[in-house]
Amino acid sequence: MKFKLICSKKNEYTLRKQLENAGFDISDDADFVISEYHKPKDFLMGRIHETYEVLPLNTILYIETFGKEVIAHTQDQQYVLSEKLYQLEEQLGEQGFIRVNKSQLINIKHILEINPWFGQKYNITMKNHTEIDVNRTYYKRFKAYFGI
Repeated sequence: MKFKLICSKKNEYTLRKQLENAGFDISDDADFVISEYHKPKDFLMGRIHETYEVLPLNTILYIETFGKEVIAHTQDQQYVLSEKLYQLEEQLGEQGFIRVNKSQLINIKHILEINPWFGQKYNITMKNHTEIDVNRTYYKRFKAYFGI
């Protein structure tokens, strides 16, 4: 049986050797996960090129769909996620992520500015200066969330 190891780069070599010596087969394409993190809802796994990395939720500015891929954006990187956007919306709602349009979730902790826009819309500027629109479908929910 194969296991995927999720840990910090600092501990990876030591943990991998200990687990392999104990008879575990460690592989990045495994279905089962061994993690050094205590709270799995504090991070996501993202792929950049062919490498999987741990993404702490507090580093993610926004998540969007682009074609069939779901992409998490941090300040300086983009990671492909395996979850669907609607699954992430359900999973991350309590962690400060809110759906603002059909294809994007934002992390409210990384909002730089909120500007009202024409026709029941808002324009949001994230800390990396990306501009995201809240469309009419999500307008009322957005207003209620922030009490505006």
